[in-house]
Amino acid sequence: MFDDVPMGGVTAADAASAASIHPFETYEDLGPEQKAAFHQLSSYRSRRRVRATERNLRKRSLGLRIFTEEEIERYTEVTLIYDSNDFGVESLYQGEPVPLDMSCVYFTASRFNHSCDPNLEWQTWVESPWFTARASRKISAGNELTVSYLGGPMSRAQRQRDLKSGWGFDCACTRCTAAPVDYDTRLEEIVGTQRHAASQTQQGAPVWPPTEDETAPRHARRLQLLEVLQWHGDLHFAYFTAAHFHFERYQALLGSDRAKAMENLRQAVIYQRKSWESGKTAFFAQDPLVAQAGSQLTKWGAVLASEEA
Repeated sequence: MFDDVPMGGVTAADAASAASIHPFETYEDLGPEQKAAFHQLSSYRSRRRVRATERNLRKRSLGLRIFTEEEIERYTEVTLIYDSNDFGVESLYQGEPVPLDMSCVYFTASRFNHSCDPNLEWQTWVESPWFTARASRKISAGNELTVSYLGGPMSRAQRQRDLKSGWGFDCACTRCTAAPVDYDTRLEEIVGTQRHAASQTQQGAPVWPPTEDETAPRHARRLQLLEVLQWHGDLHFAYFTAAHFHFERYQALLGSDRAKAMENLRQAVIYQRKSWESGKTAFFAQDPLVAQAGSQLTKWGAVLASEEA
């Protein structure tokens, strides 16, 4: 039982018990008590799911080694438990989080129930064996701690479909049963702004200097929606991106329109401060990306002070 947890407070830290790179080997390395704890984790086991898992194991047995029927039965159980309880793992590449084809199961963290309106933001890095969760808002004593099993923003219909197929239940959380009617509308709009930003990045080198007529309003609207939805992790990255956009505008305009350049520099500092603050809430101050935001805030603040002196 926890006492009241403030927003951003650490609520759980748990070491990995199994990893997806070599799940069966990792499982076999567990001691008797650890294996017993692993088998106490819940799993979704429809007849179709069980048969599909058994078929996959038999196909694999034609490769490096042949699984016996006893092993297929045991590893089917391991796979079903693993797939119902694993968390995706990321790495850092040039300061940016990169999803990996890897996941981990945790003895404690894998027991968290799902909510589409979770009160925990969680984090797992391949560089660390630890699962860390922080409160995304104040949690009163006695309230259940929850995480989201789903990745990325989704409509209610999408969430219900994925939860039913992946974990076998119909979600009845507050967001699914009592959310404002315009929640999904906001969700669809924020997904649209994120896809636009991603498509702009994928199209190649950005336009220099970056234009304000369309990009700045999109950043502002994206931040407005995320503030309403209170997605602190997404807010951190959105503020970070918006801050860099305005700093690039400052650099591009400095030689031709000093007043406009200074306006963009001030906005860059404001957004970078908010990126740093929201990052500390969603993650922790020592997180590499959060630390980078704090470092750049210091540098840009010094530039602003020098320009205004």
